[in-house]
Amino acid sequence: GGILVYVILCEALLRVKWGFCDTVLMKASDKYEYIAVPNQNRMRFGNHIFYNSLSMRSPEVKKESIKILGLGDSVINGGVLTDQDSLATTILSNRLSDALSQEVEVLNISAGSWEPDNCNAYVDENGCFETMAMLLVVSSHDAHDNMDFKPIVGISPSFPERQYSLAIVELFDRYLLPRIENIGKKRTQQQKLADFEKEEGIKKTGKGFNTGFLALKHKADSLHIPMIIYLHAEQSELKNKQYNSQGEEIVNFAKLNNEDVEKWGVVGLLHDLDYEQFPEEHCHKVVEIMQEEGIDDFYIHAVCSHGYGICSDVKPEHIMEKVLFTTDELTGLINALCLMRPSKSVLDLEVKSVKKKFKDKSFASGVK
Repeated sequence: GGILVYVILCEALLRVKWGFCDTVLMKASDKYEYIAVPNQNRMRFGNHIFYNSLSMRSPEVKKESIKILGLGDSVINGGVLTDQDSLATTILSNRLSDALSQEVEVLNISAGSWEPDNCNAYVDENGCFETMAMLLVVSSHDAHDNMDFKPIVGISPSFPERQYSLAIVELFDRYLLPRIENIGKKRTQQQKLADFEKEEGIKKTGKGFNTGFLALKHKADSLHIPMIIYLHAEQSELKNKQYNSQGEEIVNFAKLNNEDVEKWGVVGLLHDLDYEQFPEEHCHKVVEIMQEEGIDDFYIHAVCSHGYGICSDVKPEHIMEKVLFTTDELTGLINALCLMRPSKSVLDLEVKSVKKKFKDKSFASGVK
């Protein structure tokens, strides 16, 4: 009797406190390999996970909002260890809505290990939702990682198609037994390869550059909207302080698609030109300074527009201006957090530290 009571208490604790038997379920797709089952509202390891009727990790799409497509893999998806409110897309939606005084939805269209071609296939099936921009989050290995439609749903523990019937069974089967079985065992070739990829940078052997990059660019061009690629650095790239060869392929793709990298760099260097000396005249004094130096109006407009709605009435218009406006305040927060660390560096800054500070409204309030 006592053992039964203990088992029941453990079962209840695992379910209520840690969300066992309430994980995100996946389904196979003949168009984009796999995706989360729609209409899920989960609590897992203390985090709220929500998927809408279109399998986006976002609230239901609103008709009257400004929409940005957020496309990518686990980096943007967050997984079960990231609360809905801590997702980059949620944070960006809130900040853009506040800055523009109008509701902005950064839709989270993603799944673990999705590539640009997965994202493009989803958009082919579901449309572009009258979006004003596309944000594609990728890593260097995505350059050659193409869809192969190998069965994974219901096979890999990370892609379950049904819930465990008992939380205790899930705890042992999914988490404890695999670890116990590996005690004292020699590491397999696959495990050694995973360690090597983490250390040296993941390099896929798929044939050709992932077709999703260009397909999404064509969609953006046809809609006359910007497409922004965020290249998320891998561990080895942070260590080496440069992208690997596949990352450079993605950089070159961006360079070849009608954007002047040098102009972007100049604006990035000059955008806070007046801030140190004239903080109260930020985005205003710079006009005088740049005009005296004979700098082209293109750069003056771009520099002033990054303070739109905060300290300037110059609206971002060019794709580069919109990117700068979107990222400037966020990078300020990250920089403030780095300055508090002993190393003063972003290289050893963990994502969980940034997420924790994002929730603290008093932190770095001067740059919010």
